[in-house]
Amino acid sequence: MTCIDAQRLIMPFINKKLDINQMEDFIDHIHSCPNCMEELEVYYVLLSGMKQLDEDKELSVNFHQDLLQLIKRSEDRIFHDKILHIRKKIILIIVITLTAFISSFRIGEFVVEDVLHKELFKSNFYIEGLFPEDGDGILSGKISGHLNEIHNFLMEEDPESAIRLEKTYPEYEWDTKK
Repeated sequence: MTCIDAQRLIMPFINKKLDINQMEDFIDHIHSCPNCMEELEVYYVLLSGMKQLDEDKELSVNFHQDLLQLIKRSEDRIFHDKILHIRKKIILIIVITLTAFISSFRIGEFVVEDVLHKELFKSNFYIEGLFPEDGDGILSGKISGHLNEIHNFLMEEDPESAIRLEKTYPEYEWDTKK
């Protein structure tokens, strides 16, 4: 912050109209710049003295000490605001972490429940009308050549359907060997 910027903020500082960031920059500058600190003190004495006279209050005996207290209170406010901001971030991180942690258990629970309680597969595979037959009820050559492979596949994946296949074509010699 330049001295010109700091001098523009003297009145708002005295009237407590600065936001936290402006106040922090202003205080840092006046601590490092004796000319701006002196200017702040002059304005503070004039404004505080006029305010006390307008309100029929007794004039302060030590305006310099009053100004130092105002600066100290402002620094405390900045410090507390930073602590509050850090606390909010920490709480947000904790809430997000806990939410993710708890939801991961809940999702995992659903997956485990689904696997453990899954009912055995009920087949809806029906043989009737699946394989084209010629007019005499005999399977076409291509399909009958692969019927054992189909049967063996069904024995592994859907035994009920394999049994229905056997019942539908009882005349076929089933090779149950792999």
